[in-house]
Amino acid sequence: MHPDHWLFRPGDRQVMHGIHQVYERNQTHFQIGDNQNLFDWTYVGNVAYAHILAADKLVPSSTQREDWQSDAPTLREEEEENINYPLPSITLTTGTYRVPTSEARPLGPYITRPADGDKIEAAFNGPHTKIITETSRPVIRSRFDQFSDIALARKTSSLDVAGQAFIITNGEPTYFWDFIRIVFHHLDLSRERSGLPPRKQKSQIKFSRPVAMVLAGLAEWWGGLVGKEAAFTKFRVQFSCVNRYYNIEKARRVLGYEPQVGLEEGIRKMFEVRRYFFPLAVFFCL
Repeated sequence: MHPDHWLFRPGDRQVMHGIHQVYERNQTHFQIGDNQNLFDWTYVGNVAYAHILAADKLVPSSTQREDWQSDAPTLREEEEENINYPLPSITLTTGTYRVPTSEARPLGPYITRPADGDKIEAAFNGPHTKIITETSRPVIRSRFDQFSDIALARKTSSLDVAGQAFIITNGEPTYFWDFIRIVFHHLDLSRERSGLPPRKQKSQIKFSRPVAMVLAGLAEWWGGLVGKEAAFTKFRVQFSCVNRYYNIEKARRVLGYEPQVGLEEGIRKMFEVRRYFFPLAVFFCL
């Protein structure tokens, strides 16, 4: 099982340590790249939950498949439904928003009420249903899909857990600097709770990736020359600009995995621990 990509948690001393260093140096006004790169941040509790699900699924059951064929796998009806069922979007952080349709919408002002107006309003205002028929939203698979006929024929246990690899994320890829700035915001709140004066605000400065790589190369060269580790490195530039998000459909369908803690809630949980530490740097630097 592979949690991808960057885990964060209460008491984090790895990824968040670097973000805190930038904050303490009051360098939060710098941005590398155009912030159009999507990045997966994963709360550690969701990874633990996925491990529990996988452990439960490892228990042999009476429904375990024995009749796979390498050339043409045949799926039971419930397996076909599991593969073709349109997965609902993950809305832990963003919340659920209903999209109006011709069959479910608020009626709004009207001169003549539609004959089926009550049914239309009830469908829109009623509880959301997770069951979406294949005809209304079909699952379209390509030959490169992990649940395509070709992929299932190649792997005789694609729907089993033992021996399989699963990617676990929060399922909420976000623009890289958006997440960083949420952390900066919570650091500001922690600073305020600690009675420290607010940070001095500065105008934002953006560096393109090529320019930042040159500057980072010079910083590394100077650090090597003076015998001091460079804080601004080419790795950090690449890290800030890369697209790094993954498809977790396999974990959702086979393990039944759904993230339990959203990004914003995970960040709040991380900072709830910090309230017991003073000064600010202690949390990240112990």
